[in-house]
This record gives sequence, C-alpha cells and structure tokens, in this order.
Amino acid sequence: MSKQIRRRTLKFARHPGQWFTHPARKHYTKKYHGRYKYARLIFIFDMFLLGLAVGLGILALILAFYKPSTIADKVLFEASVAPVDIVAGAPSTLSIHWTNTTGLELRDATLLLSYPEHFSLEEVSSETDLVEGNRVAIGSIPIDGTGLVRVRGVMFGNVGGEQTFRSILTFKHGEENTVAQKISHHSFTPVNSTLELALDLPERLVGYQEVTGTITYRNTGEIDFPQISVEPVWPNGFYLLEATHPIVGSSFLLPAITANSKGSMQFTGRLDTGDESVNFTFYPSFTFGNTRYQQETLSHTSPLIPPPVSLSHSMSSTTIEPGSTVEFTIAYENISEYSVSDIEIAIDTDSPFFRDIDLESNTVTINALAPGESSETIISLPVRSLIMQSETDVYENLTADTRAMATFTLGDGTGQQITSYGQSINTPITSPIILDSFGRYSTAQGDQLGRGPLPPRVGLETKYWVFINVTGTTNAIENIQIEGELADNVRFTGKQTVSIGDPVEHDAGTITWTSDQIDPTFAPTAPIIGLAFEVGLTPTEEQAGTSPNLLENILITGTDANTGAFVSASGPIVTTDLPHDTMAADLGTVTSF
Repeated sequence: MSKQIRRRTLKFARHPGQWFTHPARKHYTKKYHGRYKYARLIFIFDMFLLGLAVGLGILALILAFYKPSTIADKVLFEASVAPVDIVAGAPSTLSIHWTNTTGLELRDATLLLSYPEHFSLEEVSSETDLVEGNRVAIGSIPIDGTGLVRVRGVMFGNVGGEQTFRSILTFKHGEENTVAQKISHHSFTPVNSTLELALDLPERLVGYQEVTGTITYRNTGEIDFPQISVEPVWPNGFYLLEATHPIVGSSFLLPAITANSKGSMQFTGRLDTGDESVNFTFYPSFTFGNTRYQQETLSHTSPLIPPPVSLSHSMSSTTIEPGSTVEFTIAYENISEYSVSDIEIAIDTDSPFFRDIDLESNTVTINALAPGESSETIISLPVRSLIMQSETDVYENLTADTRAMATFTLGDGTGQQITSYGQSINTPITSPIILDSFGRYSTAQGDQLGRGPLPPRVGLETKYWVFINVTGTTNAIENIQIEGELADNVRFTGKQTVSIGDPVEHDAGTITWTSDQIDPTFAPTAPIIGLAFEVGLTPTEEQAGTSPNLLENILITGTDANTGAFVSASGPIVTTDLPHDTMAADLGTVTSF
C-alpha cells in the first residue's frame, strides 16, 4: 500500500496539473462515464455551468462590497451636540460642519434639514448664509472651504433611543454644472428626561399588610408635556386596591404637566408575600399623537420583613346567616424580636352584609405584647338581614371574605405603625328571603279586580285579590312552601294564578302553595316569583267600624340549595285597608249600611 501511495505521489509531482484535474476526472468516471451516450460533452457542459455560477457569485460579492467613490463622498460632514448629555424635553443645539475636499468649487449649494418626529425647532442659524425655515442657501463653496449651521430645539424621544437628523447638501460642479447631492444622517441618544419621577414608600415594608406609595412627577424643562402614562410592574404578591389616578389598559394616566410644575399620585395595595425584598418598577412615557415616547425607568427595591404579629381566625359556623351574629375567634402571637404596643385587633371584611358596623365597639385593644407572647380573643359581629342591589355587583351565591387584622406600633425605636393581616376565609352566605304580601281591589293601572261594595258592608260579600311575592333570594331555594290562614268570614273563591310551582291549595281555612325549587330573585333582571288568588269577605256586625283581616300568619319556608340551611320569612297581614289602591284607598272600614 505504501509503494502505491509513493507511485501516485511521484506521478502527481511529475504532472502538477493532475492535482487539479484528478478530482474532476474521478467525478467524471463515477457519475458520467458509461451512463450517457455523449458523456464527455455533457460533462464539459455541466462544468461550464458550474464555472458560470461560481463566477456570477464572485461578481455579486464584488458588487456588494465595492462602492465606487463619488464627488459627494468627498464632501465631509461632522455633527456635534451641546450639551453632550442630551435631555429629552430640554433645549439642545446641533452643530453641523462641512468641508469641501473634492478639489472642485461647488456652486449654488443649498442645505436642506429635516428633524425627528415631534422635534420642537427653536432656531436655525448660520453666520454667513441665508436661512429660510429648514433651508440654508450656502452659495459657492471653494476648494477646501468650510461651513457651519446650528440648529437649536427640544428633542422629545425615548430615553436611550435614537433621535436622527438628516441633512441634504445639493450643489453643482464642473463645466457642465452637474448636480450632485450629499445626504448625511446624524443620530443622538437622550440619556434622561426633564420628566422626573420619584417613588416614596415606607423605609421597610411588612409582608401581608397594606402599603401606600406616592409617585411624584415634575417637569423640570421649559416645554409643556402632553398626557403622561405610567405603566407599573408590581412585585409578586402585590394587589392594587386603589389609586388616585385612573388606570386605562395597564397604565396610570396622569394629566398634562406644564413647564416647571409638579404633581403626585398615590396608590394603595396589599403585599401577600413573604419574600425578603420586593421591587416596584414604573415605566413612564408621554404621547404625541399616536407616538409614545418612553422615559427614564423608575425602580425601587424595598426590604420586606415578616409580619411581627401572626394572626389567624376561625368562625363559630360554616355559613353566615343574614340577621344573625357571627362569633370570630382570633389567635395572635408576637413572632418578632421586638415588643409591640397599642394593639387594636379587629375583623376585616368588605362584604356588604357587615357594612356600617361600629368598628370601635367591635375592636379589641391590647396595651402591649412581648416577643413570643400569644393569646386569643373573641369578636362578635352582627350580620345584616338584607342588602340593597346597589351594594354589590354579584347577585347569586354570595360569599364573605373575612380576615383578622391588627394595627400596632413596632417597638424597634422607629415608632413605625404597622397593620398586619391573617389569611382570609371565604364563607358562603345563606340566602336572605323576603316575603311580600298585600291585597288589591284594582290593578296598579286602575283596572278593577275585585267585586262587591266599597267600603265593605255588613252582610254583603266584597271580593279582593291577595298577592304574595318572593324576592331578595341570592341562592336557589328548594322545597318551598308558603302558608297563610284565612281570617274570620273570609273564603277562598278558587280563582288564582301562580308564576311557577303547584296551584294554590285550600284546606280548612289554610292556603298552601309549594314548589320544588325557585331560582335566585335578587338580581335586577330576575323574574318575579309569586302567586295571587281571590278571596271573599262577608263582614258581620261585630266587624263594623274595623278593617278586617283577609289573610293571617303568612309564612314561607325552604332549604338553601347552596348552604343547606333552613330559611324562612313572614309576610305582612293582609287587610281591607288598601291605602295604595286607586279604587279602595280610604274605603277599607266596614259599614253597616
């Protein structure tokens, strides 16, 4: 094998061209020889095409990187700006300097300037040339001649972004007055802005408590800023509760701010986190038209200490019953190395069923709590029987979030007042229920329903309609039953109408209506659940001068389908006194004639 390699090496040494032709001959033998009728001709044609492709590729590379020099390339431009550190919103001066190194006189030269979007131009100046707007008439530029133009204005742009100015020098040269152009771009980057923001937060933040911060903003420049937006990036576990300025999309909207003026916005949120530190970041920007310019980012990192007082609470029941009193047991412990004082412990909730509670009478006050000290206390809160539709935007399957809270002064020498919260408990609320019962002799529109004399007369029958409506339910109610007892001298005529469920039944003076289930009725758009039936009253002499009862002991019972609790409500007694009935008003007292 080694002899064969030496022979080939000597062969290529005698014939150097074979180093280049050997691969082609080998390719021809393997791919062409014996496979095509005109193998040599086809091989030569393919090699020609390959060589042509390679040549075109080399030519394309040469054209891509080779740019012939023009006379415009020999006009040199330099640009500088003062001050060196550009501030968005503050005046600055751009100086453009040119030098003619073409070796020819340039005639009828003019300089056309264009500016970044929303650049506020104050002045264009040149010592020897005529300036009209953004056009500078230079005239002739001798060989090695120089020139200078200054542009003063205010840049509005992204901090850290580019502001690009363009200059176009047009001139004639040579005996044939050939026209040429020199186009130059000058880019600069604002390093900060006249819109200054500062964030004020407590020196140390405490986990699981509310925190209030203030952002102050100031326009230190001489130009008014349009509307400002500030996009916050909140720390993990931070929940915004309220702010003094509106949020549109994901940003706070601040009003336009005039030159040399300032303003502030405040926000309050809750930190439900135990991290060692939290970072607040705000991205301010302002808008011209549809263009938004990002300003200097505001970032603030605060150390986070765990809550000095640990809180937890439990309830005396698994559901909340409207109209009842709920007993909360609150356990608290000082888990810090400092004592705490002036401690006020309470239950925090935003449920409308606990609204308008007298907080002072439902707050436990403790003078001090030493490190490691713990105890329990009990707070009882009354639950409202009913709430208004306007007090909530949730109308079905209501729940109440409750949590223990403690406000105290930390004894570390700072005098910092802290509010700590325990974990919240979400508890379902048993549905309230309202039973409304009333009588009518005519409809609300004035159409007659009843029959017989008005006022009712002894010995003569007067017929009325009794209406019973169910409202205010926030959960579905199962196994509904409404009962009522007919009063003395009142009979059930059998005429009736019901919205759902079984027909009204009468047995031995008792009216009964049942339904397997009724849907919630609290929502503004919920249908009315109710029944109506006709009764007849024939007064006796003993009832003369009175307004007799028509239906008594009206009661509704059922089971809350969500909480499983028993629910009930009583309805008002229905009498012949119908002050809101257009036909029967003031005609409810029985007469003898």
